[in-house]
Amino acid sequence: MEERDVTAADMSRFCKTEPAQMYKYVKGKELPPSEDMVEQMGICMQLSPKEVQELKVEYAIERIGRVTYYRRRSVEDFLLHFPEFAEDAGQWPLVQTQQQGRQDFQDCHAIEGRKALNQTISRILLEEGKKDSAHICLILQPEDSFLFDFLAARAGIFSKAKIEHIICMNNDKNSIEKSTENLSSLKRMLTLQSSILDYKSYYYYDNAESHFHNLNLLPNMILTSSHVLLYHQEEERGLLLCMPSAVSMMKKKFEDCLAFSAPFIRVITDGFQEFDQLSVIVFAQTARSIQADPCIMPLLTPDMVPDYVDEPMRITAMQQMLMGYENAYGCRKPGDNRSYMTVAGLEYFLETGINLEIPVFLNIRFTKEDRIMLLKRMITQDKVDSFILKGSLAQLPLNMHLYLSQAGAALLFYNQRREQIYMILKEPGLLEMLRDYLESLSDREHYSLEESHAIIEDMIRTYEKKWGMKK
Repeated sequence: MEERDVTAADMSRFCKTEPAQMYKYVKGKELPPSEDMVEQMGICMQLSPKEVQELKVEYAIERIGRVTYYRRRSVEDFLLHFPEFAEDAGQWPLVQTQQQGRQDFQDCHAIEGRKALNQTISRILLEEGKKDSAHICLILQPEDSFLFDFLAARAGIFSKAKIEHIICMNNDKNSIEKSTENLSSLKRMLTLQSSILDYKSYYYYDNAESHFHNLNLLPNMILTSSHVLLYHQEEERGLLLCMPSAVSMMKKKFEDCLAFSAPFIRVITDGFQEFDQLSVIVFAQTARSIQADPCIMPLLTPDMVPDYVDEPMRITAMQQMLMGYENAYGCRKPGDNRSYMTVAGLEYFLETGINLEIPVFLNIRFTKEDRIMLLKRMITQDKVDSFILKGSLAQLPLNMHLYLSQAGAALLFYNQRREQIYMILKEPGLLEMLRDYLESLSDREHYSLEESHAIIEDMIRTYEKKWGMKK
């Protein structure tokens, strides 16, 4: 204000606020009541758009706290950069490695430099991946981009391999960096989960920074049936052991660590058959979901199933599933269940008739009449409050579906084979971050219920006219 020669009186007139009240804002005795007023204050000071945004960020930090602010931003970044499915696995970026003539490793081989380390990692993994009962054990943080990119790029080679991975979860809730590292770990692990089927991860609590850095000589381990690689990623050095006795000893070490670790995620590859595992989360009293395409499962009725499903056993199973939705949602009060979606996701459903919540092997493509009918139910029923996202969240990837309740969280996505995968999250720190983020969503991130319904009604009219339907 001093630099721009703006007084509190000038600002109070511009923002239509009492001078005494504006003086409290300027002196930091009280916070402005809204982000809109902060923006007006920035305009009054003739700040650039970038400076106004910086002012709004500082306002948000002051209002909710720095740790909470950056946790929420990390969750938003996780949702917006969720791995999308490709038409085929070949669209994964390949990681090139140089093989300079095959050379047998010695029983104990020292490795220096990032290039040599990458070549060693690629060689022992490829050698293991070609075996009938390939088994790869990892004790490391998901920070090694080469390792994860290499496994994902060659998903075909490792599709039959059993991969077990132990990570250390930070339990310091007061550190911004440490609290968001857990979510970063999940993001990297999703790369493997979306491309490799038999990947299991486990965690234990500790201070990951002190455990994997500081005075630890070689904190990371890659273990195969014939090799042990101990290495330090940042110092770019490692030790490769090929002796059977060393492999056996480190296998025992891995099993001991596994005994003190808990499953990080539970993966369900057939949500249709294992729906009872998901119903605990989905049918909880209060629930939230966020995804691009519309959440239509609570809107379907058992009588619709025979129109789209042929096999009698699947018809029965699907009808029982929908009856479960009717029973669970019938006991809820308005506001208990919220669903967030995007305009682009609604258009995808209207254009294709495909809803990605439904198991892909059922090959259900709703008729144009049913697409319109389901969206009309969405704005007239009181089972789910359906909101449309705006701002950056309007760009949610189509492959990301998050369901959250007091019972846990479930991520639904499709891997590179277009197989539907459910990932159940139980780790308390991650659940708290996701829950806090979804509960913090406000009119800055989504339209009101009335505005959302108006947008859906307008889309219904547009497509009825496009398809020549009677009103």
